[in-house]
Amino acid sequence: MVFGIDTPTLSPNPIIVCSVVMANEVLLQISSKLKDYRKSKGITIQQLADRAQVSKGLISQIENNRTIPSLLVLINLIRSLGVDLNDFLPT
Repeated sequence: MVFGIDTPTLSPNPIIVCSVVMANEVLLQISSKLKDYRKSKGITIQQLADRAQVSKGLISQIENNRTIPSLLVLINLIRSLGVDLNDFLPT
């Protein structure tokens, strides 16, 4: 009830909810893969930041799911790791 007026209860749209869940899963995969590739190649966050010309804080935030990289930054990071885009991106 808002201002004494009955308001309908809205149910979440299952398609939107599913899309959000799938997007979150993809983001978790991207951040996890980025960190796994970096560590498997023995590269520090600072080294990757220098190669990709971004801040180490940005990489840390991406790896810890605190921010979403732009597509250009993500591609730059993947290339800076020497990884093929097709191997990195989820299918």
